[in-house]
Amino acid sequence: TNATQAQKERRDRFIGEVRFYRAHLYWEMIKVYGGVPIITKVIDKDETDESLLYPKRNTTDESLDFGVKELQEAADLLSITYSGDNWGRITKGAALAYCARIQLYRASPMFNPTNERKYWEDAYDTYKDVIELDVYDLHPMFSEIWKEKGENNKEIIWFKDYKKGTITHGWDAGNMMRSQAVGDATANCPVQELVDAFPMKDGTPYVKSNPETNPYDYRDPRLRATVVWNGDTYGPRNEKVYTFVSESTDPNSPMYNFDGIDSHQSATSTGYYMRKMTDESLDGTKGDYGYGKGSYTQWVELRYAEVLLGLAEAANEIGETEEGVEQLKLIRKRAGILPGDDERYGIPENISKDDFRTLVQNERYIELAFENKRYWDLRRWKLAHLKLNNQLTAMEIRKKINGEEISY
Repeated sequence: TNATQAQKERRDRFIGEVRFYRAHLYWEMIKVYGGVPIITKVIDKDETDESLLYPKRNTTDESLDFGVKELQEAADLLSITYSGDNWGRITKGAALAYCARIQLYRASPMFNPTNERKYWEDAYDTYKDVIELDVYDLHPMFSEIWKEKGENNKEIIWFKDYKKGTITHGWDAGNMMRSQAVGDATANCPVQELVDAFPMKDGTPYVKSNPETNPYDYRDPRLRATVVWNGDTYGPRNEKVYTFVSESTDPNSPMYNFDGIDSHQSATSTGYYMRKMTDESLDGTKGDYGYGKGSYTQWVELRYAEVLLGLAEAANEIGETEEGVEQLKLIRKRAGILPGDDERYGIPENISKDDFRTLVQNERYIELAFENKRYWDLRRWKLAHLKLNNQLTAMEIRKKINGEEISY
């Protein structure tokens, strides 16, 4: 009967969702510890068998196989899309995209030191399966991905939603600049290495130029969507502290992050502030933060750009570099990079496998900045010791009046 069929579909959906989250929790452990005990049945409270009470760790391969299998089988139980009251539930695409993320990690040097091609092929195939669902696409504007809610945002695959006045978060309160804060601020300040990683607007790498040249001119538009630099504009101003950061409370006036501001609470420690995923309309001095208030910008854990980046990486590793180039071109086109006469968006013709690998790694750095991906990427590529052991740098900014530096 129709009622029986509806009940079966509902039951399958519940099972698929639970298996998705079980795989997620296992993966969070595996990527830190390697092999973990795999427990798939309820242990009775009166159980006395120590092998069940204190199970041994499974191997890393067994643990990875378990996570992949869970997600593949969950995908078979889930719908491609949900709408109405069920919108926002775990979908078939979310299960497959998360499975591909795990497979990509497994193929990477940390888990695949002998560089077995099979693991790259597994990730490649699953990323293709996500794309072939034909339900996802890049959002037309990079800066709007986190702001546009609802089924029209085709980039979002897996997310956590928030609702103004009821379910909110303090991401903005913790990360905004001092001019908007009423307490904590600037928890994440972009470092100079991130700023330098963004290419020029024609897609070619940024090269430090004449000191008299504005280093933020003619750059990848994602830079301004991610970072607030000295002289840029940002949101409403806190009148109590505006004299330390700007000559005016007008939101259209420049931000000044000059030397000496670090003596003030919650000021930038790098010369930069973060713009990405923050709501510039919020003003802490007007009660936009506090109990029942705060930001309700959604947290996007998995989006279509990550799928394209993953496919680009896997394709390159199995010898299909130009297919990988096509994925990066889509991302760079959306970003606002100029296509150039060759329509390669700054990607060199006949780029080598090694050079493209480096390019993809940098593209993940800038495209997914502050989305909790960079640390894990560096670990899986076994590059953390090269990137994180060195001193990170900042932009020192000093204020001058009539050519003389002003001390504070």
